[in-house]
Amino acid sequence: MLKKILLLLTLTGALFAQHDASINLNSDEIELKGNLDLGELMQSDYPDMYFVTVGYLDVDNDESTDPLIEAGFMLRDDIYAIDGLRFGIGFKGNSAEVSGQNFSSIPLGIELEYTLPLDFSMPIKLSGTLFYAPSALTFQDGDRYFEGRMEASISIIEQADIFVGYRKIDLDFDGWRGDYNYSDDAYVGFRIRF
Repeated sequence: MLKKILLLLTLTGALFAQHDASINLNSDEIELKGNLDLGELMQSDYPDMYFVTVGYLDVDNDESTDPLIEAGFMLRDDIYAIDGLRFGIGFKGNSAEVSGQNFSSIPLGIELEYTLPLDFSMPIKLSGTLFYAPSALTFQDGDRYFEGRMEASISIIEQADIFVGYRKIDLDFDGWRGDYNYSDDAYVGFRIRF
């Protein structure tokens, strides 16, 4: 498994060369995420605003579970009325398989990130994300998708953060399986900006 993860990081390293890449883990899960800043890539007047996102989450549990793969788009910008608050809105497509049942969805999402107004040389940020796909945006054997996250991070150096977080991901299937708790755990990780 570690060889697959290292190969994935190597092959996708060029993709993340414009904005950031992160890894987080706990005793049973590992997640890789990346954000490609389209504004910076195309040298537009709006850098740090339009992002292509990719993710890979592998869980180790009693079920026969394939990794959750996702790709999407987010629009992020500062809320000018409140210093340090950033808002994001977007969508993603995802896919996984649990015990022979296929799941895919296109959840819509929002995110908030707040930089605490502390007189401290290393910025501390709090963030939260919600993604939801009702039945109309869920396909194959799936019925609904829900994802919620909370993170606290500190920027040790300008180009890197260390963070702790908690995520809950539920895949709701049609029929006998019903609601499946894909991930419900705390994690630690780091993020590097390029």
